[in-house]
Amino acid sequence: LAHRHPEHMKTFVAIASQGRSLGLHLVLASQRVTGAITDDIRANTDLRIAFRVADTSESRDVVGCAEAAQISKAHPGRALVKGSGGEVVEVQTAVVMNDDLDKLENRCEVLNDAPARRPWSDALPTELAPSINGIGLIDVPEQQAHIDWRWTPSDGPLSIEGGFGSGTTTALVSVLFHNSGVPAYVIDARGDDALRCINDFPNVAPLVLAWDQEQKTRLLQVINTHLADRKKSGERSPLIVAVDGISELIRHLNDRELDVLRSLCREGEGVGICVITTGAEPPIPATTRVVLGCTDKRSDTAQGRTPGRGTLYCHGDRLRELQIRPTKGSPAGQHIAPPTIGKLPERIDWTTGGGTRKGSSTILDIGIAVDDLSIGTCEIRDGRHLLVIGPSGSGRTTALQTITNSWKHTRAGVITMVTGTYLVDIPKVDAPHLVVIDDADHVHGAEDLLRRLHGSEDITVVAAVDPLSLRISFDHWTQQLRKSQTALLMTECSSADSDLVHAGRLPTQSIDSRPGLAWVISGGATTLVQIAAMLEECQLSQTPSTSSDSTTPLLSLPVHQPV
Repeated sequence: LAHRHPEHMKTFVAIASQGRSLGLHLVLASQRVTGAITDDIRANTDLRIAFRVADTSESRDVVGCAEAAQISKAHPGRALVKGSGGEVVEVQTAVVMNDDLDKLENRCEVLNDAPARRPWSDALPTELAPSINGIGLIDVPEQQAHIDWRWTPSDGPLSIEGGFGSGTTTALVSVLFHNSGVPAYVIDARGDDALRCINDFPNVAPLVLAWDQEQKTRLLQVINTHLADRKKSGERSPLIVAVDGISELIRHLNDRELDVLRSLCREGEGVGICVITTGAEPPIPATTRVVLGCTDKRSDTAQGRTPGRGTLYCHGDRLRELQIRPTKGSPAGQHIAPPTIGKLPERIDWTTGGGTRKGSSTILDIGIAVDDLSIGTCEIRDGRHLLVIGPSGSGRTTALQTITNSWKHTRAGVITMVTGTYLVDIPKVDAPHLVVIDDADHVHGAEDLLRRLHGSEDITVVAAVDPLSLRISFDHWTQQLRKSQTALLMTECSSADSDLVHAGRLPTQSIDSRPGLAWVISGGATTLVQIAAMLEECQLSQTPSTSSDSTTPLLSLPVHQPV
């Protein structure tokens, strides 16, 4: 104790010098006294007892003579006693057995002796009942009291550290429960069922799972937007971003997402966004740390530890022993949670399309953008054309139908839908003209169409092709459409297929490839969009009816009709 906490020795000196008059007596025991007993303590201790010691210096340090080092091992309990008079007396100490202690305890009960008052408070309880008083209970020895512990975002970042079973998730739930007036986003990277209850908290948005690539990426984008907006606007209203299992989350992040997390940890506190993490180690500096149990499950010290028991480290304050208080139900009151992090549906059904004209461009509504779940659009500039690139089953035919339907509701003119393997004469019309060709890589005889594309006629071609055919058919007429550098690249293409219409690598996909998911490439920009499927296929007057299968149009030979 003297070596580890030398500051406490002054307390012992005070007890030795002043305690006697208050009925408080000091008893010190040590196997090695060298350097531990100061002159101040020695001057205020009248009774000294030295059992057999290792060397003469220790004997002299205690009783002032060397005889304690000469006591034989054959006489356990033999000791030298030095009283206030200075005389050293050799004594044989008594052995107290358990039966003797029991007899003493029974005698005290018979005499109805009151137990001595302890000068310290009781130990923290191993279990606490749910309460609204605080997140937990801390032991404050200098006040001889247990005090409710509270934390708010104004206290700065909070790190709750501990291994599985130590109570870190319960502690996080308690923190969120007692900050019900602060909106919060929570990422679950551990899958602990104890965290599910926060979905009922009025201030917490629905849980985001770390292994859900789409929602995790979207939440980090929302956080990044919050950081940028708050820097500009000066808003500082508190917002909590909590991660249960920070080490596990980091393993699910790519480099770009890690940069967002670092920015949040570095800049969040300055704009009112407070970070709470749980895990075995703190990856970020935290103003407040709660260390629960033992981080090594194999350690002997981890056995028998009370869940929720740990140590509280607050900046500028001494260490405190802490017991986390569990919660029950959801916090009372009406509080507004932050917006829910949306999820892209597997299928999007539209009854009609749409779009706008902007200058010399036609902007068509084609589905839902993955990044922000807004309407996904495709811009086709006048004089340019659109390729829909994807293998069979990727949703390219559905994309053609959606584009055609949106064009029909955006531009007045003529739509010609082509089927078959030979392109017969396309009629000339004095109006905007859209030519839609499915399986264009199998269609021949487009020489006349190509000549007209280079003329002054207002004609736009939308063609669906297989990426392999587009890559190897160097002399096919669809190669001319690549020059427009406008395309829908279905995500079921290989990553190398992006160079067919786009110079450079595509961004990292936030969700897995699936039918109808496509990169919209236009003007050098790329957007990931889930293409909508039309509940009623594009039906033009005087055209054959179509099948209910939206992926296989049954329109006959080239058909055109003003819309």
